[in-house]
Amino acid sequence: RNFESWISGRKSYHKGERKFLKVFEIQDGKIVVNPLINQDLKNIENYFEENSLPKHPLIKKNYLSIGCTHCTSPVRNSSDIRSGRWEHLQKTECGIYNKK
Repeated sequence: RNFESWISGRKSYHKGERKFLKVFEIQDGKIVVNPLINQDLKNIENYFEENSLPKHPLIKKNYLSIGCTHCTSPVRNSSDIRSGRWEHLQKTECGIYNKK
């Protein structure tokens, strides 16, 4: 609440509402920067490899979209990277991303 802007890790290849996001947006009077929105999965994977970055340990357990503990479960539908999020609920985003 005490910040004028924030940076997200959202990516358009996660589909849903995310495929329509812009690099910069205004949300609740704050500037939101989505620097990864135009990157595809291959670019992200290449960046990790080229820079010897470790991947989150839950990825090996089929958690392909990782959020908070109560909204994250393993992906069951490999064609939908976010199918492990908010399982059995209509909800698709955590509160920080919800537009009011």
